[in-house]
Amino acid sequence: MRSKKDLALEARAARMRLGRKRREVLSRQIQERILAHPWYREARFLLVYAAFGDEPDTALLMERALADGKRLYCPRCFTKGRMEFYRVTDPACLAPNVLGIPEPPEEEEKRFDPVRFEREGRREDCLVILPGLAFDRAGSRAGYGGGFYDRYLERLSLRRLLSPAFSVQIFPLVPREDHDIPADLVLTEDSVFQLME
Repeated sequence: MRSKKDLALEARAARMRLGRKRREVLSRQIQERILAHPWYREARFLLVYAAFGDEPDTALLMERALADGKRLYCPRCFTKGRMEFYRVTDPACLAPNVLGIPEPPEEEEKRFDPVRFEREGRREDCLVILPGLAFDRAGSRAGYGGGFYDRYLERLSLRRLLSPAFSVQIFPLVPREDHDIPADLVLTEDSVFQLME
């Protein structure tokens, strides 16, 4: 069995080989499919990564979420593997961190509170757009190796996890470790792999 690291490297290389123009076209198709999905329509809260480099873009998704009156949150990473989501009312507030990844400002009053949401929310209210490098049809994923999302999602069980990916990122099997949290749905430009309703 191939390692998660090997699969992640291969997926990243395949993603880069698509080229910028092709990634833009496919990203738009993927975002339009997310916007048409019932999970998007049902969600009141969207926790969305701000795309970086050759990742599937999320700009259209963020723009439409705000226009549709949804509460949009983007992640901000801290030391020791900690990550928090902060409310975004204008994507122009996102600024690159030291690695160049767009992040919202750290404003405590705008932080998404998973503890409060667990008390007051419903699973269908919260849609998390989960990034990754390699995926399989069972939702297993290989990310960038930091474990930020796995640690964060341990605190938020009332949510649906949707991973956008280019079809070149789909593999027959991605190894899953005990601490790995799989996607509930992986959506590409031409396929949907849904693990739960």
